Amino acid sequence: EVDLSAEDVIDKLEIGGVLGYRAESEKWSFMAEGAFVGLGQTNHGLTMDLDMTVIEADAGYRLSEHSELFAGVRYTGLDVRIAGTRPGSGTAFDVKNDDDFFDPLVGFRFAAPLSDSGKWRVQGRGDIGGFGVGSDITYQAIAGVNWQVSEMFAAKAGYRYFYQDYENDG
Repeated sequence: EVDLSAEDVIDKLEIGGVLGYRAESEKWSFMAEGAFVGLGQTNHGLTMDLDMTVIEADAGYRLSEHSELFAGVRYTGLDVRIAGTRPGSGTAFDVKNDDDFFDPLVGFRFAAPLSDSGKWRVQGRGDIGGFGVGSDITYQAIAGVNWQVSEMFAAKAGYRYFYQDYENDG
């Protein structure tokens, strides 16, 4: 079981990043996003490494100028490695395991301007998924500020709470 606080993740973060794409019309939207997080730690000769890739795609239907409902799919890939030396015998070991799964999801997204120019917006999103298809349940909540750098590019700062309840007998 992996249960890490934001402080634990930052402390053990080796690399991480998010890249997304969004297209929208008057009534419809499409979003694709990929995220990668690499965590690692070495203590007393024991090395632990966890890499997680999450890719999402969804289509949304606009309810108003600032809100929409969406449905989509989330792919999660997990790679775990533990390596070290057994106490006493001194024998080296290296255990690796990886798994991946897909989850359907539904959610709600909003965005409202913070400036007259429209370059700054507050944004939020919440979704729930899994439903026993890949994970038992997954959900996330995102809140942040968006700066529209140009017509084609934006920068975001915010906070994401992400939860997955996934088990595999292997």
